[in-house]
Amino acid sequence: MNQHMTTLVNAYLDGILDREGEVELGVWIKSAPENAAEFAAMVRLHDRLQSVIGGMAADRQSDNRAVPSTIRVSPANLRRRWSVAGGLAIIAAIALIAVWWSSAASVSAATQLDRLIDLASDNCDRTYIIRNLDGQSEQVRDRQPPIDKATLHVRKPDQYVLVRQYPDGRRFVTGSDGERSWAVPPDGLVRVSSDPLRFRGPVPGHQHGIPFVDLRSDLVQLRDAYTVTPLGRVPSGQSGLLAVKKSTEYRGPNRVELWFDPDTGVIRRMVFSGMPRARGGPDSLAVELVSQDKLQGEFFHHQAHRDADRTVVEEE
Repeated sequence: MNQHMTTLVNAYLDGILDREGEVELGVWIKSAPENAAEFAAMVRLHDRLQSVIGGMAADRQSDNRAVPSTIRVSPANLRRRWSVAGGLAIIAAIALIAVWWSSAASVSAATQLDRLIDLASDNCDRTYIIRNLDGQSEQVRDRQPPIDKATLHVRKPDQYVLVRQYPDGRRFVTGSDGERSWAVPPDGLVRVSSDPLRFRGPVPGHQHGIPFVDLRSDLVQLRDAYTVTPLGRVPSGQSGLLAVKKSTEYRGPNRVELWFDPDTGVIRRMVFSGMPRARGGPDSLAVELVSQDKLQGEFFHHQAHRDADRTVVEEE
């Protein structure tokens, strides 16, 4: 809480805050659950102090043999005190309700996320389309094609195929069969590595802690490193969760949105915002599920994505 809001709260508790200040304070309290929690804490502290001071005054009065003089309170001042007390009770109630709602929402979001983690253990194939949400072209280095409009195919465990295109339509395909990773550029050498992570760099979030190839692992990371709150439902019927990173020490995106079918738990869309841009990629992107059809044959092997006469180089 900044100094200005602290001053407003103290003025309200003392009954000297004007109408304009009361409106500003009310807006601030209702704008975020953490604001309501801070206000509620100050109200509780104020009440405890009043109780202690009142008890001390009562003790002094009982020890004082002199008869106290009569204190005159004007009707206007009395109405003002009742008005302040009533308004304080209402805003305190709003604050406490907001704190309760925040806690209940967190529990609800955590329960939903745990359910998504359990349902993510299935072995179905998934195909996603990736979209750059920045509204501007990527600053791509090393002559790599953009990630915008790329297609990502995923199968457990650690099998994926990422298909990107240059503006002229040529394809650059990278992937892993779970044991070896590979890269098939439009021309030149086809490279194969015994390191399954060797060519995963272009996969959304791999450099930022959300590799997205193992969905269950990604959701566990969200549960542990992010604060998750519900986003409600959209007209299409999908439910949403918002995950906000707890600490800058974690290298994932600042915010992640999950949109899923509440009945089946199938995640239809993930939005990553605040991606580190050291490699020139987008700040925000969406990964949208387009198919759960079974991918046949040797789809996750490099042979399925190159001509038979291409030269293959085996790397360590």
